[in-house]
Amino acid sequence: MSGLAIERVTTDPFRRDRLSYGLLAVHLAVMAYVLLGWMSNSRIGLLVYLLFLSALNLQWLFNRGSSLLNNFDTYLRTDHWRDPRNADEGAFLQNLIKWATGLSAGQTQIMIAVYSLMFLLWQAALFRMVMIIPPLPMIPG
Repeated sequence: MSGLAIERVTTDPFRRDRLSYGLLAVHLAVMAYVLLGWMSNSRIGLLVYLLFLSALNLQWLFNRGSSLLNNFDTYLRTDHWRDPRNADEGAFLQNLIKWATGLSAGQTQIMIAVYSLMFLLWQAALFRMVMIIPPLPMIPG
């Protein structure tokens, strides 16, 4: 690449450089939005949230359980969309759970839990959106 010296991906998922920390921050921001977005008090906000959750699930499905952010990181480092040496590719939540709890979860367990949680959050947002009653227009009189 154009003279940028970016550290190669290692097998240690938590040994990071500035690029990885930046993408980790974006990952965590996306996770926060996914977990808290259903609490919006705006119909537009909830609609955006519902569309975002749907798009996120579709990208995981078509990208074989890997995040576009992980693929972008791999592409910037290796000029390839996928790299088997990237320990975080398709395993961000596995690595996060292992780091936070010490527990090892399989990819199938993670995906069942994630899709179930996403479905519940999607339902909560949809029901909230339906339950928001717009104020009645003021009738002069």
